[in-house]
Amino acid sequence: MEYEPLLQGNYYHINNRGNNGSKLFSKPEEYEHFLQLYDKYILPIADTFAWALMGNHFHLLVHIKSHVVYKYSLHELENMKLSSYATMERKWETMELDSDRAMLLASSNTLDNHKIPVPYKHFAHLFNAYSRYLQTRNGRTGNLFERPFKRKLIDSEDYLKTVVLYIHNNSVHHGFCKHTLEYPWTSYLNTISEKPTKLKRDEVIKLFNDKENFKQQHNNEIDIVPIEKWLEIAPYNLHDLVDADRACPDLSGSMDAVRSEEVAAVDLSACAAPDNVLKNANLDTDRACPDLSGSMDTVRSGKNNI
Repeated sequence: MEYEPLLQGNYYHINNRGNNGSKLFSKPEEYEHFLQLYDKYILPIADTFAWALMGNHFHLLVHIKSHVVYKYSLHELENMKLSSYATMERKWETMELDSDRAMLLASSNTLDNHKIPVPYKHFAHLFNAYSRYLQTRNGRTGNLFERPFKRKLIDSEDYLKTVVLYIHNNSVHHGFCKHTLEYPWTSYLNTISEKPTKLKRDEVIKLFNDKENFKQQHNNEIDIVPIEKWLEIAPYNLHDLVDADRACPDLSGSMDAVRSEEVAAVDLSACAAPDNVLKNANLDTDRACPDLSGSMDTVRSGKNNI
């Protein structure tokens, strides 16, 4: 199958899974590390509208930034005489062409030394960096991710809304939980929060007119078959077989409290790990679905302000 290039200014649904269905995430720190790497490699070149990390795959809804270049030229990085680590950290930073720094460089005719990012390479660096992390951590060998990663151009507002709903409800689709509120590794909680975030929360809410309508539409059941067909996701490719004993616990008795405005105190940024949810959660490493029963005070605490 031929995959279209990631072009600046376009919206894309991006997903990938473990090679041969292998696990990508088994422990909270693995989810966290992936999101930290996402922050490093993807935020410089894309705005994030929705995300979900599942045990053996993930989904992203991103807008590839327009009119950005790397913040530092190779010559500048060399002259900074930084450590190798610090150099690599700054290497991926970008800036808008209408930023003060870019305008200053343009006036001195040095802006041409600053290269334009190639988006797919940033995703490749993300996957390679996470693969190396698991190799070091678990002694894993071989390809971790399927190649190439899948991407689907999203070219209308209606499709954007549909993909947001699909991504946030992925854990429900797979039978992990009864409501997306119960699963911490998506951008849903971040979207209904009031805390600062790198997620394009205001733009997402605007798609649904207001926050109440956003919540209501997430309560409605959606037919995933035509959505996955349109996204070119074969159902057997990404779906886990649900083990009833390992699915998320029944939180029906406590969900009234969870669905209240108190949950909006939780901040899960576009690329910040939800420490406040998972630190005290009991994670089933086979299902990557935390037992939040009895831990909702932790969920409400909202300690993550990133």
